[in-house]
Amino acid sequence: MKRFVIDANIAAKWYLPEEDSDLAERLLELGGEFHAPEILKTEFASIVWTHSVAGAVSTAVWRLGRDGLGTAIPNWHRDESLLEQALELGLANRHHVFDCLYLALAVSIDGVVITADKQFLVKFSRTEHAGRVISLASALG
Repeated sequence: MKRFVIDANIAAKWYLPEEDSDLAERLLELGGEFHAPEILKTEFASIVWTHSVAGAVSTAVWRLGRDGLGTAIPNWHRDESLLEQALELGLANRHHVFDCLYLALAVSIDGVVITADKQFLVKFSRTEHAGRVISLASALG
């Protein structure tokens, strides 16, 4: 069974009106194992905050997501257990630790990160981790 690490921008598409939200919904039908580091919850709240400040949604979306993410992503991993590897990945690839937490988790479970973050995709497409960070379209393809 495939193991998918869901990052915050994909999770946000499940609850916010964003580009490719319909594609993100299709992920739920893939049948793989969904995993995430705990930081996803904080990043999700930050994304909701951004949308709320812009007047696009209310913070009720955060509560809906908080409750729904536990069902959609049954496998949560403590950030602390991933920090050392995430820092090493970040330093080796000159990329921030937040994204590298997702990558460290994917490496540790032999899975892939699904993201809509183009910078994250491009950065790791030229490293030994090419294929470990994939787009939403690739995951569905």
